[in-house]
Amino acid sequence: MSASFFHVDNLLQIIARLNAPPAGLPALVDLANDLSSALGGAFVAMARWHEDPLELGGRITTSQDRHFEDIYVAHFPDRVPWVEASRRHANEFCHLAADYEAVTIERTSFFEEFMKPQGFAPLAVMGSHHRPCEDGPGFGWVVYGRRDFTPEEVRFCRRLDPHLAQACLNAAERLVLDHRIEHMHELMDYAPVGLIHVDMDGSFAWMNRMASRLLHAGEGLEVRDGRLAARDSDTDQTLRHAMTNLIENRRRVQALPIPRAGRLPLGLVLTRRPKAPTLPRGEPIGTIAIMDPERQFSADSDQASAQTAPLLRQLYGLTDAEARLAVAITAGSTPQQVADRSGRSLETVRTQLKGVFRKLGVSRQTDLVRVLSPTLLNQDGAPAARTGQA
Repeated sequence: MSASFFHVDNLLQIIARLNAPPAGLPALVDLANDLSSALGGAFVAMARWHEDPLELGGRITTSQDRHFEDIYVAHFPDRVPWVEASRRHANEFCHLAADYEAVTIERTSFFEEFMKPQGFAPLAVMGSHHRPCEDGPGFGWVVYGRRDFTPEEVRFCRRLDPHLAQACLNAAERLVLDHRIEHMHELMDYAPVGLIHVDMDGSFAWMNRMASRLLHAGEGLEVRDGRLAARDSDTDQTLRHAMTNLIENRRRVQALPIPRAGRLPLGLVLTRRPKAPTLPRGEPIGTIAIMDPERQFSADSDQASAQTAPLLRQLYGLTDAEARLAVAITAGSTPQQVADRSGRSLETVRTQLKGVFRKLGVSRQTDLVRVLSPTLLNQDGAPAARTGQA
């Protein structure tokens, strides 16, 4: 494997693989493991010089608090001969054998305490340190071998270095973007409308909780072959045409009604993501919003209460009983109705309601409804009903 791995044709294939979207972390992990095997089981370390380390796994280390080499370099740089040299020659590929003799390395405590116990040869170290810049965090990588590297292996890694550095920066940016998207999805789960992200094929890439609920109801819309479809055949043709416009970027925004038997139609809005033609396959290119004008929050819905009560506990410090009571009152129940359903006395319910008032800074049920209606709207899609006073 070694001879063919370090051939120029394979180098070009690796560079193409690193640049092929969406490469990201998997491509780096595969490359590091392949490189380690080709170098006779070498230890390949990659690190972002940033407070948020980029974890790659396998024989790759990035965390500065879990690996001896990183800790040692951080605390005893004067005992690691090449650290200062790598800093002076930042963004340049370095091979230890080009600047040091084996006896010099063997005399260091770093060799005795880290390299020698793991069987690393004194001069089998190569890599680079790329400083942080405006384009992103810095990046470093180093290879420790159990035998001296051949000139062919060193040339290969030297040519690979700038492409590997850029690929790591791209992966870091992708990781940050994925975290932001995950956070956005968590927020969108509280949206009062159904939201679906679709990819270049029109298939679902993600949907929020409301969209899942509306599709599960099976009124007007359904999922067919992983795509959104209308139950009415004529409407389905219109929806397919709208999806074609979305995929081919003919129209940025489209709206159409989805009829339902005996009920008001659902409202559908399709929006195209800007600059989507450059996105790789599998990336969401647009969003479909589904709006139900009839959806009301049900005071008797155990599911709705179970979804909303934890949020109220977190937002306002309510107890479980107070949160359930707040949901019921805001949805239209009276204290007497809550007492009858729960088996508690009216006085107990009123005492708990006073606790809710105190924690939310209100003094009347109408104020409670005003404060909590947006939260209940986001949980089930419609304002809660107004209620009478306690």
